[in-house]
Amino acid sequence: MKTLIISDDDSVIQKINSKVQSLGFDTIIYRWLLKALDNLEEISPEYIIVSVKDYPRHWKTLAQFVQMNLARVPAKVILYSPEKLSVDEEKKSSALNIFGTINSIDENGLNELQSLLKVNSSLKTEIKKTGSSGGLLSRIENLYG
Repeated sequence: MKTLIISDDDSVIQKINSKVQSLGFDTIIYRWLLKALDNLEEISPEYIIVSVKDYPRHWKTLAQFVQMNLARVPAKVILYSPEKLSVDEEKKSSALNIFGTINSIDENGLNELQSLLKVNSSLKTEIKKTGSSGGLLSRIENLYG
């Protein structure tokens, strides 16, 4: 499973990358959102974690592109915003089907990120363990598809 991290802040990249890799995800890091956007279809991540602080306007363009143009299953976009989103930005994130938001990269914020990422990975692990893709896969597709 791949996770794309988009940030221009070294400490954000390091902490998020460390947490995501500890959960068994492969990570790809971009410092330039537009370059990541250009390569998104080739990367084909399951999750995209983007820093709202570094890209206050472009994250919306990224979220729209993910919803409309990625083949098969769109990635789930998670926002990192050290400051709480305004009411207007919350409405936009809801309209763009943002999967989740974390507000810090301290222990609490990284635990929230872990909870968001484990929702899907625990269901996929269950499929692999049971060897079944019938009923469970249909339920997953209904939840996240």
